[in-house]
Amino acid sequence: MCGFIAKHHERLEDPSDIFKILFDSDRLVMFSKEEFNHYDKRPGFNWQSVIDSFYNENMKVLAKNLLKERKG
Repeated sequence: MCGFIAKHHERLEDPSDIFKILFDSDRLVMFSKEEFNHYDKRPGFNWQSVIDSFYNENMKVLAKNLLKERKG
């Protein structure tokens, strides 16, 4: 279990469904009001690469919409 948690920031090639949920959830929180500015202020930070890393297509759409809202 510790290995699972330790690697949840890495996008794996053939992960389990539960890993995909954890990974996507962890990425999605980057778009929250609480964390967005932390990442957005980083020089050269690439939001599109974050969006592209999601496993679930619906999460990609949600992230794109949140990005539009935050950048508003």
